[in-house]
Amino acid sequence: MLSQAENKTVQLVGNWGWRSPTLSQLTSLQPLNLHQVLYKTSASRKAFSGTITLIRNIVFRKGNFMGESRKAFTAYEAHYNRSINERDAFWADEAKVIEWKTEPTQICDFTNPPFAKWYVGGTTNLCHNAVDRHMAQRGDQTALHFISTETDVETKYTYKQLYAEVNRCAAMLQSMGVGKGDRVLIYMPMIPEAVFAMLATVRIGAIHSVVFGGFASASLATRIEDAKPKVIVSSDAGMRMGKVVPYKPLLDAAIDLSAHKPDKVLMFDRGLEPMN
Repeated sequence: MLSQAENKTVQLVGNWGWRSPTLSQLTSLQPLNLHQVLYKTSASRKAFSGTITLIRNIVFRKGNFMGESRKAFTAYEAHYNRSINERDAFWADEAKVIEWKTEPTQICDFTNPPFAKWYVGGTTNLCHNAVDRHMAQRGDQTALHFISTETDVETKYTYKQLYAEVNRCAAMLQSMGVGKGDRVLIYMPMIPEAVFAMLATVRIGAIHSVVFGGFASASLATRIEDAKPKVIVSSDAGMRMGKVVPYKPLLDAAIDLSAHKPDKVLMFDRGLEPMN
């Protein structure tokens, strides 16, 4: 049986669900062994397993942790309130963090509610801001750290290396006729080349549609018909639970099923599955 204090704790945590608790909610908990409370029933184990570590770290640590947490919450609250009460000034300051090709003439046009137009008149490139603007001072710093527990591969890319890979992929796409406004469908596992492809499309003004790698052919075909991509980027295979999942047969079948046919298909060979 749970004690009165334990029941209160479980009720509080249950009410939070998957939302982040507020500071007042956290400090209202009694200093009891939450691990034992939540693990007394199988239902609790399933419902609260993701919450245990969070609460233990915040509520039951000693020293200045709560004081530092309170400062962080206070700073966040002030930051958030300014974004509401001084909307344009706040977002004008945030816009200074990135680089613009053309500075916006208006921060927010809300003359047609509920529709808002942000940074009216401004032009920028998100790939430039994600990669290029870091080159001068952080070129040799790690920009992308890839770890695969399936293939036991770990690779790091600096901003300089990422810049080179993205530009190489962008050049490939342009050679295939991809330009501003065209769609590129990316059907790949979670590998660095998928990131290169996404950034490359943004760099040249194209639009990418990312489809979960390993989707069945029929499901993939509906995505192809919806996006109507000029080019599809994929790879030979993915890995799941130690097993190779060939992508090319799935992609070939999906293209056969789809009413829309891409102009070109760009394949990355991981060396996991022969491609015919």
